[in-house]
Amino acid sequence: MKDTVLEIQDLSVNLSNRQILKGVNLQCQQGELLGLLGPNGAGKTTLLRTMMGLIPAAAGQISVLGKTGNKAADLIGYVPQRQDVAWDFPINVGGLVMQGLTRQLGWLRTPGTKHWKAVYRALERVKMREFAERPIQELSGGQRQRILIARALVTDPALLVLDEPFTGLDMPTQELLTVLFGELTNGGTSLLMTTHDLNHALVTCDRVALLRGTVIAEGTPSQLTDPQPWMETFEVSAQSPLIKQLGMVLC
Repeated sequence: MKDTVLEIQDLSVNLSNRQILKGVNLQCQQGELLGLLGPNGAGKTTLLRTMMGLIPAAAGQISVLGKTGNKAADLIGYVPQRQDVAWDFPINVGGLVMQGLTRQLGWLRTPGTKHWKAVYRALERVKMREFAERPIQELSGGQRQRILIARALVTDPALLVLDEPFTGLDMPTQELLTVLFGELTNGGTSLLMTTHDLNHALVTCDRVALLRGTVIAEGTPSQLTDPQPWMETFEVSAQSPLIKQLGMVLC
């Protein structure tokens, strides 16, 4: 039986006097790819940011390998959406990946040999070692995504959290990332991924969770063939093209 890496228990989060998440319960096992699915405004990014310690919880608990608070956040590698990064900033690939060690280094310490070795190991894992000296402005969309993953992997996290990693990427690049995710999970890293590409999630994820303020349903794709939780999560009718399309994938 695999170890539980992430455990979220009865989590509630309020923002601007409005409840965004209520009673969220979720687990992610070692070496598992868990997809977090839901419409815009469902609370997916809020959940990720709360896991990272960037938003306080109103109630409940988040633990990673049994640790909570900042110790739990230290075990998480976070990959934001690519548009959240200033790609015109004058820095090379190695420097960007080194930013993943900022919490260990602090802002004033000069990186040492062990830190650069960690950077190169992370680049090797995403097959981008030869790009270490390349300015980040020169990277393609797929290369940028892999570099952000390397920055998140540089601390060798137990859990890798990815916010919409496939958005704006062509199919060959999505396939390359899917292969990379498989290599990471096979190596024991757990992945939690938000995505709007439901078909892709159902084909590639070990389990998926449907979120709309709380977890409506979760399980393997083969366990989520009932259209009702999908209709509730995305507020659509049984005649919606979304439900019909999901029926073709899940059958």
